[in-house]
Amino acid sequence: MTLQITGTMLLQGIVSGLLSGGVYAMIALGMALIFGVMRVINVAHGTLLMLGGYTTYWLFSFYGLNPFFSLIIQWSSASGTETDCATAPTASVATTMPANNAGTACRICL
Repeated sequence: MTLQITGTMLLQGIVSGLLSGGVYAMIALGMALIFGVMRVINVAHGTLLMLGGYTTYWLFSFYGLNPFFSLIIQWSSASGTETDCATAPTASVATTMPANNAGTACRICL
């Protein structure tokens, strides 16, 4: 049994790879930006990503809403869900591990 790869299959694979790579790049960029600027390890980053993904999926499945249009709904609804460690000191834990061996304490946002 031989497998024939058509041009459509190749194009779908390339587009799928580029989209997956774009999502991974955005996740890494967000994590690097938050840790680089605030010196906070944001554990809620993955949770918010999954919340956005499932919201997009269910809005498309139930209502037929375009996934690009659902970004507006997600941005407006998720703007207040992420806990800021500076305003909620009970939700953060200060660690004694120095960040990048620079002597500054690193915080983990839970």
